[in-house]
Amino acid sequence: MKRSEIRRFVERCLDRQGARVSEVGPALVRVELPVDEGEAAEKKLLAFGKRVHQQNPEAELVAVGSAFLDHLVNRAASEGRFTVSFRPPPDEMPDPPASKSLPEVGRATWARPKPAYRPVFLFVYVAEYRTIDVPDDLELIALDPARGEAVSPVGPLIEGMKSGLTEAPEGWEVLGTLPTRGALLRSLALLDQRLQRRARRVKEAAALEIARETANIEAYYRQLIEEVRHPVGRARHSPEDEAGRVRALQLDWKRRVQEVARFWEAGVTVRLSALGAWMEPCWAWPLRGRGPRGGRRGTGRIYLAADPISGLVHYPRCPLCGERVRGEAEVSGADLVCPDHLEADSETESAVG
Repeated sequence: MKRSEIRRFVERCLDRQGARVSEVGPALVRVELPVDEGEAAEKKLLAFGKRVHQQNPEAELVAVGSAFLDHLVNRAASEGRFTVSFRPPPDEMPDPPASKSLPEVGRATWARPKPAYRPVFLFVYVAEYRTIDVPDDLELIALDPARGEAVSPVGPLIEGMKSGLTEAPEGWEVLGTLPTRGALLRSLALLDQRLQRRARRVKEAAALEIARETANIEAYYRQLIEEVRHPVGRARHSPEDEAGRVRALQLDWKRRVQEVARFWEAGVTVRLSALGAWMEPCWAWPLRGRGPRGGRRGTGRIYLAADPISGLVHYPRCPLCGERVRGEAEVSGADLVCPDHLEADSETESAVG
């Protein structure tokens, strides 16, 4: 990292922690770190660059590998695993839209619309490939669950999260900052589509390596077996001894081939590394009551959202088939699904935990 990049990162981290940062000189800043109430503020003098540090030995050097920077990086990584940021609300919102076009959900009813914040999620996945020569991937999947659609590009979303509000304005309801099971399934489906092309290339490269290594092993062991069966300059083995030696070489041959196949086996392990929630202002209709299946599932935090200015209703997609849920719907956990998908969703629920 360049010195200017390190300084910008440090100042942003300290600002988010509530520290006061003031410039003392070129590449030299004074920091007052927040402490518990009643205690004196902890003050530090930070130098960005070895020359500045030599001129100000009382300052603490901030560079790659320094204890102060390592502490900030570790703290930022820990806190950054889950981030919530709010878009500033519009200055004015027209009257809420009519609710005539909302889907019917058994005996449940839609409550009156209210100003609220709904999440747009940024899933940060790490794809770890088994083969050593293939680097891991960092995949960003942005998903708007209210619309059931991917958000692309993700750059504006990330920039908005950097500069957004840390809390919702007073009077605005927050409709959950964690994804439902349906949103998680949808993000994994989008991730699978993205990884398919690279997975094919990885499988093809692995198959070539397996074929090459297997051919080399085959040539090596065939030569050894030939030397056992037709020794040069040595007495021949007895038939029993020769058969035993050949059998041992064949078993070792098979073991080596299996090791190569396991070593070059194409595969990828995916894990969720971080999650961001970009909270968008909206009109929201919370769902009240129970679904049509005798109250077997509660509605939880189910809602429908509309654009705060135009009033356009956002119809979600069924997490199982991808179709928009419009006329009728059923409740599964905290998701709306198509009417004939509730039983199938019960099987999916046990599969994903």
